Amino acid sequence: MNKYLRILFSCLLALCLVTGCEDDDSNTPKETPHDFGDNNQDLFVAIGDSITHGYGLSGSQSYPVQLSAMLAKTVINEGRDGERSDSGSARISGVLRNRKPGYILILYGANDIIHDYSSSHILNNLRSMVQAAKNNKTIPIIGTLTPGIWGHSYMEGGLDRLNPLIRQMAAEEGVSVADLDAAFNWDGSYMLSDGLHPNYSGQNLIATTFYNVITQ
Repeated sequence: MNKYLRILFSCLLALCLVTGCEDDDSNTPKETPHDFGDNNQDLFVAIGDSITHGYGLSGSQSYPVQLSAMLAKTVINEGRDGERSDSGSARISGVLRNRKPGYILILYGANDIIHDYSSSHILNNLRSMVQAAKNNKTIPIIGTLTPGIWGHSYMEGGLDRLNPLIRQMAAEEGVSVADLDAAFNWDGSYMLSDGLHPNYSGQNLIATTFYNVITQ
C-alpha cells in the first residue's frame, strides 16, 4: 500500500509543478505598464476652449495651473478662447507631436453647442482626438461639459444630450472620463456671472476632478 501511496504522491507533485499549486491567483491577468513610447510620462497637456484657457481669470487661476500644483508636474495649457471641437481635432496631432505628453486632457463642446452643431458632429471630433492620442501612445482623459446657466441656459438641452454620449464613447474607447457634469451638478456658485465660464472655485473643481482620475 505504501508503494502505491508513494506513486500517487509523486503524480500529484508532478501535476502541481506543471499546473502550479501556489495560491497566487496565477490565472489573473497582470497589469501591463503603459508604453509611453518617446513621450514624457510626467508631462500633461490640457487642450480645449476658453474654459481650459481660464477665461475671465488670471492665468494662475486656470485649471491647468492648479492641476500642475496638485500633481507637482508640468501641465501645459493649450486652451484657446472660442475654439470648437473641429479645430481641436485638427490641431491635436501637432500638439502631440511637438509636446510629446504622457497625458492629454480633452475638454470641448461648449462652443459647438453655442453654434448649434449636432451632438454627433461634436462626438466624432472628440473620438478623433481620443484616437489620435492613443495612436501617439499618449493617455487621453476626456471631460464631460460644465454647465450653461443664466444667460447661457439655452445650452441645457445640448449639454444634456452630449454628456451621456461622451461617457459612452469613452467607455467604447477604453479611456477615463473626468465627469465635470456630475462634479458641478449645475451649481451656479462655481460659475462666473456669464453663466458659461467657471470662476476660481470652478476651475479648482475641474482640476480636482481631473486629479482624482489621474491618481486613482
